[in-house]
Amino acid sequence: FGSSTFAHRWALTVDLVGCAAKGSSSKQKMQQVRNGIQGMSLNELSASSGKGGGISGKGRGTPSRHDCKGKGGKTRAKTSGGKGARAKEGRASGPSGPHGALSVGEEFVCRSVPSRSDLLLALSAARCPCRETLAFRARGIGHAAERHLRRLAPAGMSGCKFKFEERGGVFSPLLTHAVDLDVQLYRKAPLDQQSALALLDLAVKYFANGKPTSVRIAIGDEEGEEVAWEEFDQDILAPESDRSDNLKITALVLVGFYTSPEGWHLPMDLAISCDESKESADHRIMKINQKLQEQDYAKVLQKVRVLLKKRVELRDWLVGCINVEVGKLRFLCKQLAGPASAEYLASMLGLAGLDDLAVREAWSQQAAEELQARALAILRQLREKLLLSAGGGDSAQLTTRLGKPLAGFVDATASI
Repeated sequence: FGSSTFAHRWALTVDLVGCAAKGSSSKQKMQQVRNGIQGMSLNELSASSGKGGGISGKGRGTPSRHDCKGKGGKTRAKTSGGKGARAKEGRASGPSGPHGALSVGEEFVCRSVPSRSDLLLALSAARCPCRETLAFRARGIGHAAERHLRRLAPAGMSGCKFKFEERGGVFSPLLTHAVDLDVQLYRKAPLDQQSALALLDLAVKYFANGKPTSVRIAIGDEEGEEVAWEEFDQDILAPESDRSDNLKITALVLVGFYTSPEGWHLPMDLAISCDESKESADHRIMKINQKLQEQDYAKVLQKVRVLLKKRVELRDWLVGCINVEVGKLRFLCKQLAGPASAEYLASMLGLAGLDDLAVREAWSQQAAEELQARALAILRQLREKLLLSAGGGDSAQLTTRLGKPLAGFVDATASI
């Protein structure tokens, strides 16, 4: 932090947020300051805002264990007033996130036409939930679902009982942030109508609106397109005979939104499957290719992380990049693009000024572009590191030196 360039940028950051907090009328000064931080990374901005200045109020910095458990009473934050920030009495709603995040009750007012520097400031300031707390919630739902589904298993028939397994980023101790919840249950026996209807009962209990928003099904290795619940052919789940008849599908995923006791509104998958609980490396490479074609580089990062489990040093490097550059940004993207109200975004994330749908869409688009750009840059670095470790070579040589899955990743990312 001894760099004069960094010190200059830090001063500009403090000046910028300070202007906002004081309601400065000098548009020219604000623009000069914004131009000064246009090229700052999240690392620099987070570090600078963690040093002081910015939106006023106490409670900045790393969340405590007390925060992470989602407990706490009411807090009144102090601000200097003005248009850039305002405070109100609010309920503690989870951790304040990384350095620089707002205290409970504070708000960052989003401009109607966001620039990249606006996004970086909002990202640094926004509150986000504690991953460990969300994992605890998802685990509780998973075990309750397991008990609910096990009651339906015929006595004495092995393989008919569903087992909850912890899958998805919310359960990974390596990750700092969680974006959504996954509740996945498996059994060896084929799925039947009774199990599908039991899963629908769970959706009524746990989804915010008492029903899924969309559905995905799979038949063997063939995965169907995700369709809206209203458009889903529910006859697939209802054979004409009794409820014990097997279904043609091998996986059923109900997609909806879950509201945690702390107040967070998050996407959640409720899934039952009779396939192998662990995704095969070949299937994962196939999904990586698909997401690369869709230019969903953030999703590719999720898929490739598991392929590095035997390369601990490289995996730790990748996880570090995801935690610093992608994790919180991906959470913000999901929240901006989701159905939650502007009041929720202000009270929970601390981002105000998003009542207008056009403004919210502009912020969502800016965040999505930033997310994909960062993810693509990380993927390019990962590919270079893998090639360097293998010493180059053709496809056959890479397969020998890296193994089939990682060689498949290197091949799939040749054009990025």
